[in-house]
Amino acid sequence: MDVLHGVRMMGPLAPHAAGLAGELARLGFTEMSARGQLGLAAHLSRWLAAAGLGTMALTVPVAEEYLAARRAAGYTAYLTPKALAPLLG
Repeated sequence: MDVLHGVRMMGPLAPHAAGLAGELARLGFTEMSARGQLGLAAHLSRWLAAAGLGTMALTVPVAEEYLAARRAAGYTAYLTPKALAPLLG
């Protein structure tokens, strides 16, 4: 488990958390924006783990399924493919 910007990252994306944080900084994300992106990545990582999926399974259709599940769960932010662009790019 990694903790970056106050976000705990567990699951299949955890080994990539530091790299994502570094890329967000390189792209000019503020600390608050980076925290939001890392929180989204942590949520996605937990969702992947619960589904029994690893990073290799993270395709566009799987990302769309995740976003649909996120919307259905009542989340009001980070609900579109654009939200995942920093992570998937």
